[in-house]
Amino acid sequence: MRQALAQDYTRFVHVLDATGRLVAQVDGAPVNGFLPTSAWRPALAVHDTIEMALPPNLPRGEYQVIAGFYDPTTLTRLPLVQAPSGGDAFPLGVVTVEE
Repeated sequence: MRQALAQDYTRFVHVLDATGRLVAQVDGAPVNGFLPTSAWRPALAVHDTIEMALPPNLPRGEYQVIAGFYDPTTLTRLPLVQAPSGGDAFPLGVVTVEE
């Protein structure tokens, strides 16, 4: 972040199947609302822990986990400047579901 944010954004963490279909998600204010994005300052490191339950009937396989932010008023995602693939979501990794 290069400058302070005037607005509060919502963070999302999504789990996607191989076709890109959303299978699980957690959306909410950063740090459970204790540190909204309008309170962030340049060079501030923000650590957030997110717990997410996967659906119990989720088929075996690999699922991609992505994260980002959006404007809760318009639901428009914020673009990422330094994402590996560009776009509006940062790939966090892969989750493997086994029996």
